[in-house]
Amino acid sequence: MVAIVCDLHVAESALSSYPIKKRDSVSAEFLEEILQIHQVQKSDFDREREILNLQQDSLESMLREVVARLREMELSKQVPTQN
Repeated sequence: MVAIVCDLHVAESALSSYPIKKRDSVSAEFLEEILQIHQVQKSDFDREREILNLQQDSLESMLREVVARLREMELSKQVPTQN
């Protein structure tokens, strides 16, 4: 779930470059593609999301992992390459 949420966050950032009228449909396409990449059915994703919403401690723990992974991704982009 952490990897999926990270990908959703990155996709959400990309939405800002789309016209406002297209964002809902593009967002739905992004979700579908991300779930396909991770080989997760939408119903399973929705069920897991509902469970996490009911288990606040688990949700907070998962979100901390998401933030840590996103920071790692950001830092890896900023590392200068040596020639």
